[in-house]
Amino acid sequence: MIGLSLYYIHLADLKTLIILHYESLLGADVLGRKEDVLGILLSGLGLIFLNFLLTAVFYQRRRSYAYAATFISLLLSVLILAGVIAIISVN
Repeated sequence: MIGLSLYYIHLADLKTLIILHYESLLGADVLGRKEDVLGILLSGLGLIFLNFLLTAVFYQRRRSYAYAATFISLLLSVLILAGVIAIISVN
């Protein structure tokens, strides 16, 4: 949710290519459209949804697996948010 709102605040009105990957030695090496950032957010949302489905399945069998899947989902959310913030800060 935070990533989507950051996307709409900072990138929704851009018409040019944006920098998706920046390396300190070579500079910008991957350019893309703003829809590519939205694709990152939506694929992360799909993975998180899949993790929650696995959590629901594993909760009755082994609760430790369910807790691990929940933790991985949280970690994935934080990493995707950090990536979107990095893309926004470069542009």
